[in-house]
Amino acid sequence: MRILPDPFKLQNNSCNGCSILEKNKPCHSIMDHEEEGFPNECSILFVSESFKMEFGELTPFTSKEEALIESAIEKAGFKHLLGSVEYTAAVKCPSVKDKDMSKDDKDICRQHIAKTIEKCKPSLIFVCGNLPMVMLTKKSGIMNKRGKIIDHYEGIPVVPIYNPTQVIVEPQNDYLFSLDIQNAIEQVLVKADVNSEFTWIMIDDILKLWGLDTYTRFDVAIDIETTGLDFLKDKIQTIALSFDMGDNKQYTVTIPVHHPEFVQPKGWITEVVDFLNRVFRNHTVKVLHKAQFDLKFLKQLGVEVRGVISDTKIMQHLIDENLPKSLKDLVGYYFPSEQGII
Repeated sequence: MRILPDPFKLQNNSCNGCSILEKNKPCHSIMDHEEEGFPNECSILFVSESFKMEFGELTPFTSKEEALIESAIEKAGFKHLLGSVEYTAAVKCPSVKDKDMSKDDKDICRQHIAKTIEKCKPSLIFVCGNLPMVMLTKKSGIMNKRGKIIDHYEGIPVVPIYNPTQVIVEPQNDYLFSLDIQNAIEQVLVKADVNSEFTWIMIDDILKLWGLDTYTRFDVAIDIETTGLDFLKDKIQTIALSFDMGDNKQYTVTIPVHHPEFVQPKGWITEVVDFLNRVFRNHTVKVLHKAQFDLKFLKQLGVEVRGVISDTKIMQHLIDENLPKSLKDLVGYYFPSEQGII
């Protein structure tokens, strides 16, 4: 915890014109004194709304909030990074909320957080709440942006997350809070999956379809698009298959079935059904989202699915039954950088 001097004894003329300063004299910026004890470098910087009092001292985060953050980092497997984590506040005056500040106040105040970031040179910045997000990115609406790199501050990725206080008061938010921290560290500092080899191809003729037989021995994820929700009268438009070949290699194919823009070659449906049965009747793992929907349509097409069926919607319910569980939701939780594709 970073303990700072009594703000009532400090003076910072660079705050002139700020209504917060005018309302709270002599309680104003402690930026200059924060800099004295701040390290020259850190890997991760967590930014709260403003400084607060705990045990008669000023700190950007309470001891409980810091413990929550450090627990999330440790649970994610990054305990070795704890020594390079630092904490500060977007607004250097104590107990300031977003609603307390005008646009002009924020414009005046940004110079202070800029100095902090310039001094400690983090590789990743977490903004904890709406006010720090506005101060660093001039964007608002944290609930629609949390968990994603929404901007870069002087080239440094900025990721909004829940305010730790909100997580302490509402523990059901702890799962997403921890997950957002883990995802961002993996994406920015560890650069997870950067070396993955991904191939995608459209299967639009029978020769290409026959060429897929070599992949039928791999575990496969399945997704279908249909003309409607009634498996008795509606039809499958396309089927997407993603084969896990190991060694970070994925091979994904899209097969048009009854797509209105696809001209079927002679015998196409028979060949597609035969191929899909070769894929689905073996004992590899099949991964689907809301499997009961896809399985009804596949059965109506004449395809039988055997082996282990893993349903990501059920898996997510077992992890946290309170969270939304659509495919779009899960992409947001686990692959926030890809959220715009669904």
